[in-house]
Amino acid sequence: MDEERRLKPCPFCGGRAVGHNEYGKYGLFAFVRCETCGANTKCVKVEYLKDFDEYMKQPAIQRLIYLWNRRDGDDTMEEGT
Repeated sequence: MDEERRLKPCPFCGGRAVGHNEYGKYGLFAFVRCETCGANTKCVKVEYLKDFDEYMKQPAIQRLIYLWNRRDGDDTMEEGT
């Protein structure tokens, strides 16, 4: 996943956050993980789409980005931004 430009640094250590895709028994799953400390979001099931822009528009991917970028006390952040 190439959405790193949209991901904030890790809220725990300040490390670089990276999006990952993994195939599992039940399909393709995505999650965000810090390269330094290993903190990560939950895994969500996504559709395999070759077109990157369409892949990134999936609600599950937008939710992952929102969850990773959310910070305590950040009342101005809206989901999907």
